[in-house]
Amino acid sequence: MQLSKTMKRFSMLGIFLVATLAVSACAGIRPPAPGVTESPISVATPTSPAATPTGPTATPSPAAISVTGDAGQPAATDVPPTPVATQEFDIRSGKLLAAAELRARADAAAQILGEKPADSIVVVTGASGDWYEIVSGLANDGHAWLPKSAITFELTSPTATPAATATPEPTAAPAVVAAPATAVPAPTQNSALDGLLVFQDSLGGTIYLMNADGSGLRALTTGLEPALSPDGSQVAFARWDEPRGLWLINTDGSNERLVYGANRVRSPSWTPDGQSVVFERSTGSKECRDTPFGCLPEDLVQQVFGGEPCIVTQFGTFCVNDYRLISIWTTGITRYNLADGSNRDLPTDSKATAPQVAPGNGEFIFLDSGGFSANHIEGNDPPWPVVQEKVPLGPVSYSPDDQYLYATRHQHDHWQIWRWRIDGSQPTPLTVPDPLGVTTSNNVAPSISPDGKSVVFLTDRTGAWEMWVMNTDGSNQRPLAPDALAGVNFRYDFNSDRTVDWGS
Repeated sequence: MQLSKTMKRFSMLGIFLVATLAVSACAGIRPPAPGVTESPISVATPTSPAATPTGPTATPSPAAISVTGDAGQPAATDVPPTPVATQEFDIRSGKLLAAAELRARADAAAQILGEKPADSIVVVTGASGDWYEIVSGLANDGHAWLPKSAITFELTSPTATPAATATPEPTAAPAVVAAPATAVPAPTQNSALDGLLVFQDSLGGTIYLMNADGSGLRALTTGLEPALSPDGSQVAFARWDEPRGLWLINTDGSNERLVYGANRVRSPSWTPDGQSVVFERSTGSKECRDTPFGCLPEDLVQQVFGGEPCIVTQFGTFCVNDYRLISIWTTGITRYNLADGSNRDLPTDSKATAPQVAPGNGEFIFLDSGGFSANHIEGNDPPWPVVQEKVPLGPVSYSPDDQYLYATRHQHDHWQIWRWRIDGSQPTPLTVPDPLGVTTSNNVAPSISPDGKSVVFLTDRTGAWEMWVMNTDGSNQRPLAPDALAGVNFRYDFNSDRTVDWGS
């Protein structure tokens, strides 16, 4: 009788736990980045980052860091590609002569998946009758169909005036309104690129400075996720070894100092006036049991077991201690004023990470458990959603004119760079996998040039992580300063790494 009551309680609570899994304590929590022993202690004990250099221009060794992927992020819901019978075809790029609807099949009566505006660049992968197959990036199967009459392969000069694009209706998978150019690099020079790049080789490793044209590469310090001040004179970065917190250093390597001590600081971002830095930090932690229903408090797990440490079922004996006891960190966004040393916690939820301050509209954007949300730097208004998706997204970068957002988006088993309008509309893939590639590559960590014309990013398309650059429409993708960066061993840990910042 007692067992029957216990099993009934187990069944009812199990149903409840499954229903609440989507909003469990583990969902959307940012996992540890480079680790050192902290209090409370995380379940993992990764290696500490490299020690602080003894001199401002010392060249430290990259840190050996054990980092996991995005814990608790929802799994990608994209459907694996379905083979489509097409004619033999050489993959090539085309341009749309006019706005055209994306069809699920080579049939005018097929389902409409979205629309692309005139002058969009598309990667054409096949043909059937009067239709071309293109890479779409949509959840359907990653491809779509357009009439042959809509596409020209003469890309050297415009053939039509761009048409206005309607804001797509929100769906589980975004309707794509533009497409990238081919991912094959074009042999162009980087000498026209202006500005200064600050970047890390890995989380907690060496931080470098380099002119955007590839000249002047030098090691600056160690730490993670550096950000260049608006006037280009200072770099803000985080450090997780003691003394941990938010650090600043001049770009000439002088005056390295801790300005705000805090636990697990990440993703510093300067306000446009250069007077404050906004960053992520830990606000606490809680212990929970890592169960199939999510990370749950121990007392709730024991409640499922009828108040006993173990329960005997027809499937075997289960005990509370069978499930790992782990620590989950809660996070918040803080603004630190460099002039007077004051700080203020900005209004977000407990899962806010990776903040980025807008260049000129008094707002900042951040990752939360559902995607991107934003809020004002001043005031106490609640945040509002900007892009909310069922697939994981990476940290956001603004365009200098506050018109576009750039970030990574998970697709199937890989990450690609996408662009949105500032209000979250018009999702546009800028990078796509090589259709002829044996393995799927990742393109991550975008940062926009000060003139708003170029995007620097990391890619593993050649088998090793490299820094590349492309136009902001996804065209002209090529390695950035390959000779200068040949000795830099990049590593990307898929832990919402913000690798590079491009400033004036």
